[in-house]
Amino acid sequence: MNTIFKPLLPENYLKLQKFTCRLGFIGPMIIIIGSLLAALAYTGKIGERYSFLNHFISELGEVGVSEWAVVFNFSLFIGGVCITGFMLGTARIFNNRFGLIFAVIGLVTGISGSLVGIFPMNNLDAHILVAMWFFRAALAVSAIYTIYVIASKQDKFSRWTSIPAASISVITFIFLFVLEPVGSGENPLVLTVERPAFWSNALLEWGIFFAIMIWVLATSFDLYSQTKKAQ
Repeated sequence: MNTIFKPLLPENYLKLQKFTCRLGFIGPMIIIIGSLLAALAYTGKIGERYSFLNHFISELGEVGVSEWAVVFNFSLFIGGVCITGFMLGTARIFNNRFGLIFAVIGLVTGISGSLVGIFPMNNLDAHILVAMWFFRAALAVSAIYTIYVIASKQDKFSRWTSIPAASISVITFIFLFVLEPVGSGENPLVLTVERPAFWSNALLEWGIFFAIMIWVLATSFDLYSQTKKAQ
């Protein structure tokens, strides 16, 4: 345990910050670009265009329906690997026992997010399993980060980065336990032919997506700013 929490030398700490923020920039950008490309090329089961208002994220990766499903799934996998590295780097920057908890849950978040790209909607049971692990882990890791940054006497992360992190917790909680409680009925991903013009489930899922991207990018920018000041 002493090795895990051994303080980093200043030069190693700076390298860790740079490496972590680079992964935090690259991962979200890969996922965002892959998602936009797949959405632009998308034609649904009844010939409809993709809409962020009533289509789920996973539909972009449905092979045989989404024209650029392979691009989306690949971007999700590679981007998820980068975000996993970002999570582990962030945990090491904590440099305490709290960071160890963050590392474990961050690892689950990143790996399960990557696996969503490996198991698209075509393999629905496995897809739902890894997606639910991702949502639950994202809720936990964002809550842990928010509490740590706000409540502890730390100076490694700016307090404003807790705002997008907290938004992940709130939106994910509503998505999982308020709007459609887990286990309450048929999975909404099955109902993808006839859909409302504004589907709250899909909107909240996209809300989680953008909140996570913003948080990772914001925290990476914060780390990047610190490295510039240190140079």
